[in-house]
Amino acid sequence: MPIVLTRGIPGSGKTTMSTALVADHSNRFMRINRDDIRRMCFGGDVYADPGRARDEGERMVSLIEVASARYALEQGFIPVIDATSLNPGYLVRWTGMAGLLQTPLVVWDFPIGIEEAIRRDAARPHPVGADVIRAIAGAHLDEGGALPAVPAGALRASGIEEVMALVSDTVGEPV
Repeated sequence: MPIVLTRGIPGSGKTTMSTALVADHSNRFMRINRDDIRRMCFGGDVYADPGRARDEGERMVSLIEVASARYALEQGFIPVIDATSLNPGYLVRWTGMAGLLQTPLVVWDFPIGIEEAIRRDAARPHPVGADVIRAIAGAHLDEGGALPAVPAGALRASGIEEVMALVSDTVGEPV
């Protein structure tokens, strides 16, 4: 079973599409979302707790995220890691995890214009805001707005059809 990792700036459609994928194929896919883990563990924003360092809270979120993905694989599910995933270190860690577990990593890209992402974000229940989106885009996208290259060994998909084709190829049957 592969691990599917979403990647894009906030407001690009990662959660919308990964939620729809799981709804359509609940017997095969399990969605794991960092924001949901933060809300589950900390009641919302982990950074709002003055008694907890940001790094400490994020480490806990990462541990739960990885444990959930491993459990999904053990139970025969394909984990869909629903996260921004633009930090190069984050991608390297998931590539290493996939290698350790001897499973393919499918990176599902969500390219989008910054202004469209800001418009979508404003309509969400938990918006991150235009400044955050611009900062993330400025830090991780190239001058043309393209997402960075994926690590060696990872498979790259830019739409649901490509994701389904790559997943089907890795499991040896249609999903």
